[in-house]
Amino acid sequence: MRQIVRAALPKGTPFYRLASRTPKVGETIRIAGYPDRKWIVVKGRVTHVVRSATLGGRKVNAPMIVFRPALRQGASGAPLFDARGQVVAIFVASNSRENYSIAFPSSTGLRTCRRFVT
Repeated sequence: MRQIVRAALPKGTPFYRLASRTPKVGETIRIAGYPDRKWIVVKGRVTHVVRSATLGGRKVNAPMIVFRPALRQGASGAPLFDARGQVVAIFVASNSRENYSIAFPSSTGLRTCRRFVT
């Protein structure tokens, strides 16, 4: 089934296709972010897929992917792209000391949205 999210945006606004799958361990990803008001594109690799984690002292019960490297503060909300250029996740947190980052898979958001889409 093909899933489409639509929004009324100004003409010329770029768009990205959302993947309906969760990236697999070992998969290469690219992350585009804007920390410190500078565009960066970083290559990374998925190291784990977890069912829950503690983020900012709060337990979050949702599927998440863990990847390396750790992104810098200010990149929150950055998209993670697979080899086909589809958004597979959104960056939410990192641990620079341990050199890893955490992202929510776009597939989680799409599953949640299904009940609102006809």
